[in-house]
Amino acid sequence: MKYLYLLSQDENNNYYTYDSCVVCASSPERAVKIHPGSADNPDMDHWESRYGTWCKSPDKVICRQIGTASRDIPLNSVVIGSFNAG
Repeated sequence: MKYLYLLSQDENNNYYTYDSCVVCASSPERAVKIHPGSADNPDMDHWESRYGTWCKSPDKVICRQIGTASRDIPLNSVVIGSFNAG
């Protein structure tokens, strides 16, 4: 089953950062590992190197299930992100 999760973080609130996003994943444990700025590579294994736009690690992500995803939304994908440009 695929679910939609609202992810947010309050650790890094500078300019050029994501404050939240909606992702499609099979579980909350999987959802928090998806980086909103990495649509090309959602399996983030270099969190520290991307600290500039998101929080430092998956354990800092706030995750809330908001619905069930339709079949056409790819699993482990970013559906939409909220980016705060300078």
